[in-house]
Amino acid sequence: MPFPGDYSTLRTAALSGLSVQMLAYLCRTGIAEPSANTSGRGRGKRRRYTFNDLVFLRVIAVLLSNGVSVARVRRAIDALR
Repeated sequence: MPFPGDYSTLRTAALSGLSVQMLAYLCRTGIAEPSANTSGRGRGKRRRYTFNDLVFLRVIAVLLSNGVSVARVRRAIDALR
C-alpha cells in the first residue's frame, strides 16, 4: 500500500508536466531517481515518487520547456551534487 505522500509514475507525469517516457529516461540516466522506492531497483519494480521528487521534476520540466537541453540540466545537477 502506498504512503499518502507517494505518487505513481502516471500521477507524477501528470503533475510534473513530463511524459512517462521522459520520467523513465531521467531515472535510467540517474538525473532524477524516485525517493519513495522501498523495493529497490530492477525490472518490474514500480517507481514511487515523493513530493520533493515532484517539485524537482517540475523544475526540470520548466527548464526543458524553455529550451534547456537534457545534457545541460544533467551537468547543472551534477555540479550541484
